[in-house]
Amino acid sequence: NGIVKVFVRTVQTRAVGSATAMKVTAVVADSDGLLTVSVTEESSAPLPSGIWDGTQKGVVYVAIADGNNNITSEPVPVAIPNLMKINGASMTVDALKTAVAQALECGARKFVVSGDLTAEKQKAVMQALSEWHNGDAAKHGTIDLTFSETTQLCEYMVDTNDIGYSEDNYGAYALRSVFMPEAVSAGFFTFMSCWFAERMSFPKLQTAGKNCFFSCGREAADITLEVPELKEIGIGCFIDLGATSLYLPKLTTIGGSAFSGNRRLQSVVFGSIIENYGFESYIFHGCLTENIDLSLKSGQTTFEDRDRLVLVEAGEGKTFAGYTFKSITLVD
Repeated sequence: NGIVKVFVRTVQTRAVGSATAMKVTAVVADSDGLLTVSVTEESSAPLPSGIWDGTQKGVVYVAIADGNNNITSEPVPVAIPNLMKINGASMTVDALKTAVAQALECGARKFVVSGDLTAEKQKAVMQALSEWHNGDAAKHGTIDLTFSETTQLCEYMVDTNDIGYSEDNYGAYALRSVFMPEAVSAGFFTFMSCWFAERMSFPKLQTAGKNCFFSCGREAADITLEVPELKEIGIGCFIDLGATSLYLPKLTTIGGSAFSGNRRLQSVVFGSIIENYGFESYIFHGCLTENIDLSLKSGQTTFEDRDRLVLVEAGEGKTFAGYTFKSITLVD
């Protein structure tokens, strides 16, 4: 069926014929020829003749093994693909972190991690990215990350300190794009400080917690945020976002200060009636709303004062939620 089990040399040097333990990683090659890491093991089998030189970046040496993990073939150099698929479901937390770290050192920059990952495994991936980045500006915005089956995105995922305001969110700085095709919820501070992200896609996401996307894309030229099913966002969810436009067709519940500080915004589309936001909730605080074209659902109401709701009016210089916009369009 085209699937071949191989073993990859991961330590840097080892003398030919040595009997000391060798760390190996089982991998399979899929139909596209991409390597998928599945498990980490130890083998004490002597190496066959030939030199295993693991010091060259982007290259590993691969050999076939028997059922007892005894190496049975000559080592062959294989280039590590830029895209690395990792089966996170079959790994321990430590093994997953190690697999990501090793792939990074070998030149991988695009990761697809399968399995419905626990919070610990999600953080393990980000910790590996953080340690690899380690404050190196040349690594800003260089990683494309996909969790292909994860449904619940944990709080503080990208912040290894779990405080939400760390100045050294190096894993977050490393991200260029994020794709979470099965995620339905994201917690507090999940992607905070992904400053260099250019695209974040969540086709099934319905809820996002407090400060979830705080300052994402702030240092990028622009950021595309795809959340077509998003219905509820927490306090400060999109503070200081780097986007010029937002399309939120299903959003109905907005936490206080949700869009504060988004000074680049020029277009916001709400496709549903916004039902839950409070008087003086400051949802657009610090935004240049006079530059924003706002689209609302026909029948949308807004607070005229603390206790009185009135219908929003369409046109230039009209108001919503206490802010005056460049224009407001009402759509049936």
